[in-house]
Amino acid sequence: PLPPRIASGLRGVGTWMATSAKFFAVYSEPFWRQAGLSGEGFSGDGPLGEVHDAGQEGGAHGVLFGFFRLGPSERRRVGPEGLRERCLAQLAAMFGDRADSPLTTHLEDWSCEGPSGDDEQGRWTCTQEDVRRELRGHPRYSTFPALLLPADSGEVAVLGDGDSAAAVGEGRA
Repeated sequence: PLPPRIASGLRGVGTWMATSAKFFAVYSEPFWRQAGLSGEGFSGDGPLGEVHDAGQEGGAHGVLFGFFRLGPSERRRVGPEGLRERCLAQLAAMFGDRADSPLTTHLEDWSCEGPSGDDEQGRWTCTQEDVRRELRGHPRYSTFPALLLPADSGEVAVLGDGDSAAAVGEGRA
């Protein structure tokens, strides 16, 4: 386990991207490439703030994925089916009508994992505090004195931004 002052300090640091969500759309082929499009895009209007071509070069399928720019409270208000419809409409506006008819889609919402959401698999990506804070930037660990160790302390602390602060203090990370 971490030294108590570090574990306590971590509880005060938000988990970067804990409230993020991704949307995936899988197509029979990467039709956007055939049209000379990269599959990349950024938006301040649609539900997805950024979109990327996630398919393999020469792969059997085309895959577009994007990170939501909508926060967890708005995503929950709209609901999974509403989000799917909005994402497909955005992809169609960006890459053409064929984007509206994927083989399958998948929504991965990290704000639903752990004690803040409805995850039943025991993952602790997001805490209730992360949802309350809804970070929009990377935490600056250097601003939390409890996380800094004197060079001659003989201690080593390894801090990563992929584990929930609450889980670290309880030995689950």
